[in-house]
Amino acid sequence: MLGCVSNVRVKCWWDLLVAVLCSRLLLLKTCEGGIVDKRFLEKFQEEPECRVIVGDLVIKGLNANTTELEKLRRIERIEQGSLVFQQNIGYESMLFLRNLEVISHPDSPEPALQIANNYGMKFIGLPSLKTVKAADEDKAIEIYTYEEMPKSEKRRLRAVANKREVFTLGEKNIGQIRRAREEYSDNAVLGRFIFLE
Repeated sequence: MLGCVSNVRVKCWWDLLVAVLCSRLLLLKTCEGGIVDKRFLEKFQEEPECRVIVGDLVIKGLNANTTELEKLRRIERIEQGSLVFQQNIGYESMLFLRNLEVISHPDSPEPALQIANNYGMKFIGLPSLKTVKAADEDKAIEIYTYEEMPKSEKRRLRAVANKREVFTLGEKNIGQIRRAREEYSDNAVLGRFIFLE
């Protein structure tokens, strides 16, 4: 049994499990974070083994009618960066990140998970999320929603945030929004925005 003495099996199995988990993390392919747009999504598709984003993953000012984010579903971790999902239109949830387990940005005073001002969001939808680390653990997660979120979502994310309150009903003051270009489809105005902070 892998060189283990019979009376220390538990320790040997535990060591083996830790070694397997650590080697899996070391084998996960990483790629650079950034602002999610058409170019980012194309580059991400060119790296099909990428499971870990290093740096911030910023999803801001997108419209569900024009930008398909399902390509991001294989992301399991964000290291040395934050997940920012702000000022988007038409995304009912973030289920496109259903495999995301860890967000770790221990050196930043900003929250590691920032969700704010998303029109049409019905629930958060990060079912695999287990760990969110930031420099200030009291502010590791910050969520502003226009609609009340389901109680089950609130309980789950409060558990991830070590029982700290993370939800605020209302709008977060993020900065000025200027419409740079408008596109028309099915008589609906779809915009691309420039955000000034």
